[in-house]
Amino acid sequence: MDELEDRIRQRAYELWEQEGRPEGRALQHWDQAAREVLGETTDRREGEPVTRPSPPHRGESTG
Repeated sequence: MDELEDRIRQRAYELWEQEGRPEGRALQHWDQAAREVLGETTDRREGEPVTRPSPPHRGESTG
């Protein structure tokens, strides 16, 4: 696992906790976290494209 995926996973976990740990929203949390983290990464790298890591497999926890 690379640093970018770790950051997305951590952010998805934070989103999940903030929403009260709902079941069945792992993909939504992952997508939101990826948008947030990739937005930060793009800003830091002055617009260079960044490869988006795959979301967790169905049934896999984001945290």
